[in-house]
Amino acid sequence: MADLLQFPAALRQARSKRGLMQKTVAQRLNVDPTMLCSAEKGARGPLDAQILGKLAALLKLAPDEAKDLNWAAHHDRAIGALRRHGFTDIELLGISVILSALHGLHGDQQAGLIDYCRQVGQSARLVNSLTSNNQRAEDLT
Repeated sequence: MADLLQFPAALRQARSKRGLMQKTVAQRLNVDPTMLCSAEKGARGPLDAQILGKLAALLKLAPDEAKDLNWAAHHDRAIGALRRHGFTDIELLGISVILSALHGLHGDQQAGLIDYCRQVGQSARLVNSLTSNNQRAEDLT
């Protein structure tokens, strides 16, 4: 389920966009190069907030770039926590897609997406109840 992760690609893109090698970035951040490599591969969780702050300064990220990198770290931490709580892959995918959509929207747009998702949930419950009633009626005949 590594394809759900947002942070590895965001980190790799920010670093490579500046033409820096992993080892160079790791040395300048004073972190183990294998930790940075594992973060870029998605084999470990995102870097902590303190290191992310240093990374943003080192790479001279624009405020929007730093915000997106931090968002990707939050996204992956949330997905990791839900995975540890037993959410299924399809549930995690749905949550990831919705989180990503929310990240790209603002204010009323976010509220509209949330309302739409609620309506879809209500419709799904209604269809499910109708299907369950039809199956029970068929079982009686």
